Amino acid sequence: MKIFYLVFLCFAFIYESAAQTEWEFRREDDGIMAYTRKREGIKFNEYRVEMEIEATLSQVMAIFKDFDVYTDLFPGTEDVKVLKDLPDHHITYIKFDIPFPARDRDAIFDNHISYVSHEKSLYVKVKCLTDEYKTDPKLIQIKFCEGGWKFEDIGNGKLKVIHNLIVDPAGMAPAFIINSKTIDDPIKTYKSLRVMINNDKYRGQSFSLLSN
Repeated sequence: MKIFYLVFLCFAFIYESAAQTEWEFRREDDGIMAYTRKREGIKFNEYRVEMEIEATLSQVMAIFKDFDVYTDLFPGTEDVKVLKDLPDHHITYIKFDIPFPARDRDAIFDNHISYVSHEKSLYVKVKCLTDEYKTDPKLIQIKFCEGGWKFEDIGNGKLKVIHNLIVDPAGMAPAFIINSKTIDDPIKTYKSLRVMINNDKYRGQSFSLLSN
């Protein structure tokens, strides 16, 4: 297990170092900094959004494990089914409502969670699965996505939040339209997170993962 975390941290460090010279600043919106970059061989942009938020890591864990609020937290999410739920790993089926005339989509999201105590940081590594679970044949399945979240305790009751993701929406999705709106939804998610995390039900919860 320790070897896994060392490999994960090395990958994260290399990835972060490379990203620092490649990200293109797009805009600032209410304290949220948004960036995009191109990835070789993929026509859709990867995004990265950053902000500081008044919250604790346990509040973050609590809201990420509250699957019932995903339709409010993530724009376009119409339906969520939990396929696997472990303390450090959950898999969800999500159906997305896409504006007409485009077809609705769905995807299987694989989320691995780890806590690095000496960094006081919580990581969520995200990717899309394609074969392990069934999706709706009437919808277009999103088969490629990868990215993650980092929540770092920076003291004084605040977290630094960094989220990056790249998605191929599949189907007949014009890249120039998708790329022009890449950061809109993650900015909306950040704004929702900032409001929702103050709900009393996310306070005072404890998680074994955060005590390791």
